[in-house]
Amino acid sequence: MDEDESIMKLGALIDEIYFKKIPDTGLLSELCEMNENIRIHLPMAEALHLHEYAESYCSENIVSANFETDVFIDSEELYKLPNLENLVLTCKNHSIDKLDIRDLHDMQLSIENLVHKKKVVFDLGKINDVPVQQVKDTMRFSGFEIEIIHGKIGKVYQKSKKEVMKGFK
Repeated sequence: MDEDESIMKLGALIDEIYFKKIPDTGLLSELCEMNENIRIHLPMAEALHLHEYAESYCSENIVSANFETDVFIDSEELYKLPNLENLVLTCKNHSIDKLDIRDLHDMQLSIENLVHKKKVVFDLGKINDVPVQQVKDTMRFSGFEIEIIHGKIGKVYQKSKKEVMKGFK
């Protein structure tokens, strides 16, 4: 048996995989080709590009991820990730004064349609208080855990984020 065959057999044996670092989407796709039922947990400590993973071959295998959102206008991408259980949405655009309420409603609907969801965290970083209040007022859910992180930075922020991530395993 050659090395490629060994790797294919190994890939077929994996039920669930947790990544510590960001994997290449091409390698993830190969892994999903080897095992179409594998459950993928992407690293939670870093925000990944939502579009890149939603468009990947393995989008339906992703169950945990931290995705960067561009002021919630990218909600349609979540429909391509139907098996998400644990989701962090990180907003890195700190210069916004107000969010478009339609974008928030669209994001709420896309999250509600994630049938396997267990926990959703909105990591709003250092954005202004007005958009934070908009998220708090709009994102109303029941049946799963929701958390909003706001205003943290530096080591305190990292420690707090690690605490939040503990709940995902």
